[in-house]
Amino acid sequence: MFSVLDIAASGLSAASARIAVTAGNIANLNTSGYQARRANLTPVEPAGVRVDSVTLDETPAGIDEEGLETSNVDLVGETVNLIRDKHLYQANAKLLKTGDQMLGTLLDVLAR
Repeated sequence: MFSVLDIAASGLSAASARIAVTAGNIANLNTSGYQARRANLTPVEPAGVRVDSVTLDETPAGIDEEGLETSNVDLVGETVNLIRDKHLYQANAKLLKTGDQMLGTLLDVLAR
């Protein structure tokens, strides 16, 4: 039972990290030369997930009218990432809540 809670907690942590990276990318949308970051997840044994690394997105950026490299942040892509990670967070929060309720029910049954 506690492994379910561990899995949900690891998912919440990973989703939070991905949301933070996406927020940083969006905040730097207009920063010249900024390279978008990506939070890479990896499985954890026996179950769960964690952020393995944060890497730079190597997608080429454009050049502005002054000849400076622009940011390579794609606002549409970042918005999609944000929606995906929001759902990841919500699913793990629901799993945590359900696991907590199941544990509470089990303790109520055992206390009788």
